[in-house]
Amino acid sequence: MMGQIVIIVEFEPHAEQASDFLRKLEQDAAETLNDDGCLRMEVLRTRDGSGRIVLSELWRDEAAIEAHRTKPGHSHEWQVPMLKSKRVLSCDYMQSISSAESELTSGAGSGLGIDPRLARQKRPG
Repeated sequence: MMGQIVIIVEFEPHAEQASDFLRKLEQDAAETLNDDGCLRMEVLRTRDGSGRIVLSELWRDEAAIEAHRTKPGHSHEWQVPMLKSKRVLSCDYMQSISSAESELTSGAGSGLGIDPRLARQKRPG
């Protein structure tokens, strides 16, 4: 059996498009979480003042990603006019380490500052 896969996408939106881009990305992430095999979606903003936004996705396996990519209506074309750049990394999930899950989602003590409204995770069945 193949392991879980993490997709990390770094976006650099045009400054005048940043708010609209973030709103649409959050909406897409919430909708994608309903896809079979999508275990987690996190929308993050870098703290360096660059305006970059990072999307972290956790998928059950490659088949779940492929089903998502080929579902009717799936497209990232809306992103193109809103972005200066986009970088995608596909990673094999290895391990998650935290002192307590509640600290991770609240950002308390983790240093990650993940907004619990944007970090939603499904438990594997």
